[in-house]
Amino acid sequence: MIEQVMRRARRVHGLDELLVATDDERIAEAVRHCGGAVELTGSGHATGSDRIGEVVNRRSPRPEFVVNLQGDEPLLPVAAVSGLIAAMVADPTAIWTLAAPLRAPEEFIRPSVVKIARAADGRALYFSRAPIPHGGLEMDNPPALRHLGIYGYPIALFDRFLALGPSRLESCERLEQLRALEAGLTIKVALSTAGSPGVDTPEDLDRLLRRYPTLEALDGAEE
Repeated sequence: MIEQVMRRARRVHGLDELLVATDDERIAEAVRHCGGAVELTGSGHATGSDRIGEVVNRRSPRPEFVVNLQGDEPLLPVAAVSGLIAAMVADPTAIWTLAAPLRAPEEFIRPSVVKIARAADGRALYFSRAPIPHGGLEMDNPPALRHLGIYGYPIALFDRFLALGPSRLESCERLEQLRALEAGLTIKVALSTAGSPGVDTPEDLDRLLRRYPTLEALDGAEE
């Protein structure tokens, strides 16, 4: 899984450094085996963002931007992530993330698929595991949207986000991005034509393997 994500991430334009942050030596060894860079972190982090924060704070100088790529996104959309980075650099006043059209009714109601309500100007209004907006499968331009677990942070906004404590809605939905919205930070949602269903449950993995039974099939999937 991590090797496949790294293979795609290496093709993203605009990244100065690609680094895996983990507290698990097994993951670290897998990353080293495929020639990747890895940093071990403490094991007490509540979120992946906190883990990245530990690594960022070791840097001198600290980076201007941080891109959080999830290790469970084997269909990472390379072109869309490259576009997100370009958009973030052009407009560093917001946190940036990605979404893709969602058409399948079974995906729309599945709690492991995170949905986004998005404003006309591209701002995220809400993220939920519930099917939002009501009637979203009949919408166009854009239709219902699946959130892709990819974030771009200008460093000042990353620091502000990490300084916030867990929020009420974050705890309710188990979605840390709601912490930013509750605090009044802006999240802008870039659209991707390629979906990237994350692997959050054993059932997600089964679905992925039925669709892409070999590494070659995964490599040939849309980027």
